[in-house]
Amino acid sequence: MNVLGIKPSLSNGTPLKGGGRHDAGACLVRDGEIVAAAEEERFTRNKHALDEFPHFSIEYVLDAADLSLADIDVIGIGRDRSNRTKLLRDAPAEHLVPTSPTDLFSLFREVSTQVAVRRGVHVDLVDREIHRGHPATSPPTGAFTGTYETVSHHRCHAASAAYCADADRPVVVTVDARGEHDSTVLWDRDLRRVKTFSAANSIGVFYAAGVNYLGYPRGWDAGKVMGLASHGEYRERFDAGFDSLVEVGGGEYDVTAITDASDPVGVLEDTFGPRRPPTDEFSQRHRDFAHHLQSTTERIVTHLVDSHLADVGHDRLALAGGVALNCKLNREIRRLDRVASLFVQPAANDSGLCLGAALEAVSRASGARPDPTFDTVYYGPGYDTAAIESALTTANVDYESVADPAVRAAALLAEGNVIGWFQGRMEFGPRALGNRSILANPTAQAYADEVNRGVKHRESWRPFAPSILDDHRSEYLSDGAAYPYMIVLDSVPEAKREEVPAVTHVDGTTRPQTVSKADNPRYYDLIEAFHRHTGVPVVLNTSFNVSGQPIVESPEQALSTFYSTGLDALVIGEYLLTK
Repeated sequence: MNVLGIKPSLSNGTPLKGGGRHDAGACLVRDGEIVAAAEEERFTRNKHALDEFPHFSIEYVLDAADLSLADIDVIGIGRDRSNRTKLLRDAPAEHLVPTSPTDLFSLFREVSTQVAVRRGVHVDLVDREIHRGHPATSPPTGAFTGTYETVSHHRCHAASAAYCADADRPVVVTVDARGEHDSTVLWDRDLRRVKTFSAANSIGVFYAAGVNYLGYPRGWDAGKVMGLASHGEYRERFDAGFDSLVEVGGGEYDVTAITDASDPVGVLEDTFGPRRPPTDEFSQRHRDFAHHLQSTTERIVTHLVDSHLADVGHDRLALAGGVALNCKLNREIRRLDRVASLFVQPAANDSGLCLGAALEAVSRASGARPDPTFDTVYYGPGYDTAAIESALTTANVDYESVADPAVRAAALLAEGNVIGWFQGRMEFGPRALGNRSILANPTAQAYADEVNRGVKHRESWRPFAPSILDDHRSEYLSDGAAYPYMIVLDSVPEAKREEVPAVTHVDGTTRPQTVSKADNPRYYDLIEAFHRHTGVPVVLNTSFNVSGQPIVESPEQALSTFYSTGLDALVIGEYLLTK
């Protein structure tokens, strides 16, 4: 059975938040196994693929599986717009009362959409877009004659976590800003809803309000604030302030004093003082606010998880949803006494919805619980030597062929060079895990400063992650667990912090990727060769992009980033370029 899962970004102009307008993508599952998956942003170069249909990612996954639309049995749509009727009914009054002709028209469109959804127009729209294809390319071959399955937002998140986890039938918790009318859902081992928290009471929106307060306009800048939190300190006044706004206990939480307010940032200003203007430096007060925002989020979610596991009587947990990208939070969850094992879906944000939609569609069509092999995230496009050489020739650049790219790259890193590393199939999800990466020497802070300043063009205080040989993880990580997906925080033992300062955050923490030979042979060989040069089995790894752009997907994009940044070298397939 061939199943296509898609996450469409379809906007209808509603004034309500949470329209699902971002992170479009596609996934192909054949006979229960994941064949290919990719985010649309990598092809269109529009960060988060805002308001884009996943035309290019659909084309890619079909090509990767050597299928046409006619070969697809089921298409899972990672969105159930009929649920938005409930969202309209439960929305705060100030979100529904039109204050201008534009608002009135938008509200009319939203109500009209609900009527249309119940007539099947939503599926018709998806069907039309799939067969039309992107105007810049030829339409997909064949005609889809199978069935559509619409899958709600949080069900997609839950499926992506439950069906991909190592543990047998784990308990699942999904937490994000909003999906239709839900923001947090607790699931049992059979993926039945146990408890649902509404969009008005959203942990993701709570954190996003803090992100906005700190001068970042977008909720997906939450990762920056998580890093900033380590620069803050405890303040009794801030602790009391959050206690006055947030209720936690009895397996429940309530953040609506902030999230249900007409001006969430205004509520925070009334409690903690003026927001940070976007162009200002961070004051200590704002750093301390970030510290308390993070710790309060940890307190909420760990309480939910601990209470939920106690209620269902199970100790194996899987997480998904945008909030599950918070690796500091994930460490606190992992350390709970009730948690015997933790799986966090690597594509925990909305990029993973297409995966969840595909797997849930498999479940419904087959009547059986999917059990795909999930030991990698390298589901994206790859380019063979001929394709890479063609791109280099077309670009008319100087390059050389190298007998052992891993060994050559390791030598360059040992000499202090910052390199682009483009190999194999692209990663699925937001983390670069050694195939579309920028790499540097971790043994001096100056290398991290150079990557921030001259390559990534981002804030100087933001931390970098290490890729560590799995054989040596217990030497460089306090907890010493395997972390193949760079999604759970750990600490660097004090004896090792001076050895790898470029990947040790100000509080001694780090967001590691442990690399085994089985995970990624060539990347493992690179780190092993670097270990021979330096005695350090660790490299600095960050995504191959610059601030504001998606991770590179193609050789052409890799070349463009190489020549427009301070990268010293590019190792792309079997070829080396230097400046």
